[in-house]
Amino acid sequence: MTLSNGVQLHHELSTDGLPALHAGFLYIKDLPKWKHEKPYYISGPLPEDQEHLRGNIDCVPHETTLYDLRGREDEIKMEKHGFELVKKPSAIPLSLDNDSEDRTSEYLEETAAWLEKRLGAEKVLAYAFRYRVTGDAMEWGPTEHDIGTRVKPDKSTSSPHVDQTFEGGLRRARRHMTSEEAEEYLNGNWRIRIVNVWRPLCLVEDSPLAYCDYDTVSEEDLIASDRVSEQYVGEVFYVRYNPKQKWYWFRHQHPDEMAVFLSYDSKPQGPRSSISNMEPIKSQPWKAFLATSTQAANYEPQVMKGAIRLRVEADDKNGLGG
Repeated sequence: MTLSNGVQLHHELSTDGLPALHAGFLYIKDLPKWKHEKPYYISGPLPEDQEHLRGNIDCVPHETTLYDLRGREDEIKMEKHGFELVKKPSAIPLSLDNDSEDRTSEYLEETAAWLEKRLGAEKVLAYAFRYRVTGDAMEWGPTEHDIGTRVKPDKSTSSPHVDQTFEGGLRRARRHMTSEEAEEYLNGNWRIRIVNVWRPLCLVEDSPLAYCDYDTVSEEDLIASDRVSEQYVGEVFYVRYNPKQKWYWFRHQHPDEMAVFLSYDSKPQGPRSSISNMEPIKSQPWKAFLATSTQAANYEPQVMKGAIRLRVEADDKNGLGG
């Protein structure tokens, strides 16, 4: 993909010798109306007489080849490919058993501390988390619990997407920062990244995460779409089908492994974002902002004294992100 500074970086992964499988993804239809009408989807409850206004997005299935990267984990880095798989056992037990203690906040703090060290961040804001399970059997009616909690886990998805657009990433960051943080970190001197971290709660044997090699995606493949909730209007990219795209997965992801992938980068040195699809059975994903200094000439992050803060104000109806 050609980045915003016009630099073309080539880190395309070789598929030679990799086991392959085929899966059906639901891509956004390539329709003429997108030239004058923006795709949108409204999450959350709507009056029955307005249900027909829920959204205008049409999807079409395409069989897609996925290549298994198991055994090559050490070669795959988020800075080059937009995603990586990290061996990182957690000291915090997580479970969908509502009779067990809910230690989600402790897990977020543990993971944020790891991510701060991994990327040399000045500050990490963990702004959303969501439990998900595979399948489409959950049809939640109104309850006191938000979608994505242990009590009310969210569904998986089969539509390739990016959680943030190039324009929407900073808007999302500003939404969750204090006015003082926004003034300090959104002044152009800091590199802001939005990173997703996924950990399965059991061995993944179906519906794993799939990742698209960013270097095989054209910007024309990405269609900006509004994700509307009661709290916020986010903007995500849906993906047009393009046979040139290359998709990957890691067979049998284990609870001791974290999938880490980029949703947004304000000053990219590699991919602007990564495209993902499908979600692990019984998983605990979360999202965070990372602020790193960009004052070095080549935007190399400086390692400074860290500050971690949980700002978990998940827009509970805004399922795919945005």
